[in-house]
Amino acid sequence: MSVKRCAVGLALIAVCVAAGLVVQALAAPAVGPVLVKVPDLVIKQVTIDRTGGGEFPSHTFWIIVKNKGLGNAGFSTLGVLKLDNVAAGPTGAGVLAAVPVPPIAAGAVFTVKFERQMPIEKACFVFVADSPVGGKPLGQVTESVGSTRGKGNNSFVVAYSTAYGDPQTFTNPAAM
Repeated sequence: MSVKRCAVGLALIAVCVAAGLVVQALAAPAVGPVLVKVPDLVIKQVTIDRTGGGEFPSHTFWIIVKNKGLGNAGFSTLGVLKLDNVAAGPTGAGVLAAVPVPPIAAGAVFTVKFERQMPIEKACFVFVADSPVGGKPLGQVTESVGSTRGKGNNSFVVAYSTAYGDPQTFTNPAAM
């Protein structure tokens, strides 16, 4: 009889332990992926307006930088390159401007405006959101955790010609 009672007692304990584990499993919070909110800076739109005449006319540039990420972006630098010799590729580029950009909240935009006097009939410009700066070859804003994936959409190339009149506006489809 005592062996039988012991077996029944062990079986009862096993059922209670199993039931307790089921209750714990049902009460435990679900563990899933953690969303990391990072910014994603892109050039949304560029407008170039020839505002002067003569041999070295003035040009006004308006560049809209958008943060299409889920996290806020800190300070960054907008880089603008002018390609004088398109056939030479990056070696034919000169830095036209490096403009500081304040922090941009997730989903928000900031418009940068600057002017340059230069003789251009046709030119290609490269606009880079969060461009590389001294000591930070990938820019100042971390756009993806542990990689450089978020940097792939930071640049926007524009081909400008005075033959098309002014102002000229270029919209980046990657910013939508």
